[in-house]
Amino acid sequence: MKPPIKSQSDMTGTIAESPRSFALSTMPTMALRKLHAMRDLAKLPFTVEPSCSPLHAAVLHGHVDHVIRYIASAPLLVHAVDRHGNTPLHHACVIGQHEIARLLVEGGGDVDARNATGHTPLHKAALGGHMACVALLIESHANVLRKNEKGQYASDLAGWRMHTDVTKYLRDLDLKAILQILPDEQGNTRLHYAAACNKLNAVISILQDRMQNDVDVRNKAGETPLHAAAREGHYDIIEALVARGANPCAVTLSGECAVTLAGGHHIRVRNGLLRLERTYLTDQFDQEENGNSALHVACALGRVSLVKELLDSNDDLDCINHDGNTPLHVAVAHDRVDVVTFLLANAPMIDVTVRNNVGQSAADLGSSSPSLRWSLLRAEAEVVARYCVDSVVESWDRQML
Repeated sequence: MKPPIKSQSDMTGTIAESPRSFALSTMPTMALRKLHAMRDLAKLPFTVEPSCSPLHAAVLHGHVDHVIRYIASAPLLVHAVDRHGNTPLHHACVIGQHEIARLLVEGGGDVDARNATGHTPLHKAALGGHMACVALLIESHANVLRKNEKGQYASDLAGWRMHTDVTKYLRDLDLKAILQILPDEQGNTRLHYAAACNKLNAVISILQDRMQNDVDVRNKAGETPLHAAAREGHYDIIEALVARGANPCAVTLSGECAVTLAGGHHIRVRNGLLRLERTYLTDQFDQEENGNSALHVACALGRVSLVKELLDSNDDLDCINHDGNTPLHVAVAHDRVDVVTFLLANAPMIDVTVRNNVGQSAADLGSSSPSLRWSLLRAEAEVVARYCVDSVVESWDRQML
């Protein structure tokens, strides 16, 4: 069924969605039924919305000389956005103006800028089937693994519009393009992107690169590539990272570990990560930079069975890290109620009165569970009472002598 043609009043919006840009971006692969719609669209007047900068307008009209003049006189205009977040480079890619796009890139335009719907210039170029623009952006290290708000890659949009040449080009250059990815504004590296997108060959290639000396490189949220793979459920990637020394017990700034990120959506991955945690802590673990022992880490993660296994193998329950915290301190600080309850019930020799470097006992750190805090305070009181009784008995013994 032929789609209804919108009236002129319905066509207001961004430059990227204007009748002219729509027609130009879809011309290469439009079927005959869409050509009729384009002829009707061509009759509508072309206008520039008020939120656009002069550079936006010059780009859309194809005025190369104006573009050159604006970039020279006001270079920051390359970063200007309309009310939908589109930069001049977005619009150049929408209508396939690759020469103007090159001028914008050379003038400092951001090849990975995202608009309000998460589209980058590469998404726009791929959607329109503009091979020259796509090639230019890839040459300028555009990130081929950026997703829009719907989770679509540029290659997905090219395929949806039946731009088979662009789709094939993007997918054939996958590995090479991934290796050229630069860190984004959130600190995500090419290894983060390759891990999140299940690009095993790219992950292996990156890990073999002598310049990639940190398999646990973190972004601004404290997430490692292994966290990214766990969130998406890519266990092959996780195994490859762990084989190169990645820490399966690493925790993000918000306190999430890989097992938590895998969650209930990836049960097999979650179970696999639990096994990797156990192997890492029982067989491979060396003391962390902050002095945490394997028992500290197990308590922080809330792994009761692993805590029991480590205690059975004679791990020191009262060992302290560089902050003076014992495993009990760590369990309380992370609100691991099950672990604290287990330690209080099954480790009678635990010293709950130990204070860290700032003078806090485990009870002083508090807990989200009032009953747990009460248990800690009671355990402290019992230790103090026992000490007092022992002191009195010792004093009596001396007097009897």
